[in-house]
Amino acid sequence: MMETRKVNRRTFLMGASGLTVRLSAPNKAEKLLPVQRVPWLEETHCLEMFSAMNTGTDGRIYPGTCNAVNQGACLIAFDPKTLQQTKLADMQKVFGKAGSSTLRQSKIHSQICFDHQGVAWFSTHSHGWNTLDQFVKSPTYYTGEHLVTYSLRTKRAIDLGILAPHESIMSLALAERVGKVYCVLHPTGRFVAYDIRTERVNDKGTILDDPSRTTVALRYGRGYTFTSWGCGALLSEDRQNWRSYPFAYHSSPETPTVPTITHSR
Repeated sequence: MMETRKVNRRTFLMGASGLTVRLSAPNKAEKLLPVQRVPWLEETHCLEMFSAMNTGTDGRIYPGTCNAVNQGACLIAFDPKTLQQTKLADMQKVFGKAGSSTLRQSKIHSQICFDHQGVAWFSTHSHGWNTLDQFVKSPTYYTGEHLVTYSLRTKRAIDLGILAPHESIMSLALAERVGKVYCVLHPTGRFVAYDIRTERVNDKGTILDDPSRTTVALRYGRGYTFTSWGCGALLSEDRQNWRSYPFAYHSSPETPTVPTITHSR
């Protein structure tokens, strides 16, 4: 008879990879590896980073900053050989809202995805826009996220507009093969698909009720995302519908029941 017992996250992950590992408390503090620390440009007031970092076709690293001082987030180029940083674009200036009274576009929260032409695709968020309660009671406090591109060739940032008013984009994925950008919105958890050719937005609705920090595009253009409480969802663009996939492991014993995905648009 198979024994059922609780396991912690590390034990589960090790087991899932086919490894047998005995974990024990270390006798002494672990020694940190020596690293070279390079602070971000002081003028960006960068407080933290989430998913916004990728390597460009020119070998430089492209991160997006987040700040809590109500100024525009910045796209930066970092040369790992020379350690030189260059500020490429300030989001408030790109959007022409430097004097706006609404919450600033202070975060590049999403992934930064490069297409085959060396154009970066990413989106914005605001440090002060955090809860569903804000969205319901005071939607006008925040105009909404922007989808942005930056070309390494022309060195120009282009604002593609607000995909969903009063929401921010938590994560995105570029499905270049089918000409789509998939985005998960915050705070509602809705999923939208931006058509690059027609510039139209297809709102798929609230998929999993919980905004995900990660969205990926699979090889043939399908979109995949998941929630923190243990459920994934796969979008088939050819069928325009969703299928849900409960994971084998839940991070909390109090996770809610996985919802049934029924809508098709």
